[in-house]
Amino acid sequence: MLDIGREIVYTMNPITIMILIGIYGIYKKKTKLTFISFIFLYLLLTPFFPSAFLRSIENKYRDQFQGHKPKNIIVIGGGFNINKLPLTQQLPTSVSNRIVEAVMLKEKYPKANLILTAFEIESRIMKKYLNALGNKWNIYDDSKPNTMEQISFIKELNLKGKSFILTNASHMPRTIKLAKKEGLNLIPYPTDFIIRRDSFELKDLRPSPDAFHMTMTLWYELFGNIHDVLVY
Repeated sequence: MLDIGREIVYTMNPITIMILIGIYGIYKKKTKLTFISFIFLYLLLTPFFPSAFLRSIENKYRDQFQGHKPKNIIVIGGGFNINKLPLTQQLPTSVSNRIVEAVMLKEKYPKANLILTAFEIESRIMKKYLNALGNKWNIYDDSKPNTMEQISFIKELNLKGKSFILTNASHMPRTIKLAKKEGLNLIPYPTDFIIRRDSFELKDLRPSPDAFHMTMTLWYELFGNIHDVLVY
């Protein structure tokens, strides 16, 4: 998805929409509309509501890698921060987690290839990060800005043997769907789970930054799927 499209999706999200509707309701003195908008805003900003949906998405491929021995360990990109920061902070935590998981898999399966497909600056930072951990990518690509192009690159490699693909648990269903569309049978190895417990706690009814992150993740993946259907 183009950067401008990504920014539009992030800006015009359900939380922003509910705030705008609430402001409109207050301005027009429409009490019922204002009340409904704030109820929806509360639901979107408390973990209980978005976590119910996100949990099912993240758990879809949770353990499918069990019992498989990979010949290829594929990591796809996921953004970067300002590159003037220390190396450990130049990548989002989710991307750092993928690299660390890849290194641990490499230690377990030393004959497996480490493969990276990302884009420009992000790719170079990920290369430095892996080098700092004492490893290097066997196959390295720095020209693919989105998931579909990354999947196409993987297809072009014509890899032999079983291949693990590492990305966020929330992004994995979309990644696997695109891979299957290209005829690839990749084994999902989800990382960076946002939902890390199954039990309910009272704090799940309190608005929190975590809930905002959950809602935005669901929103982005929803529009990513719509984009894939329309474009691919």
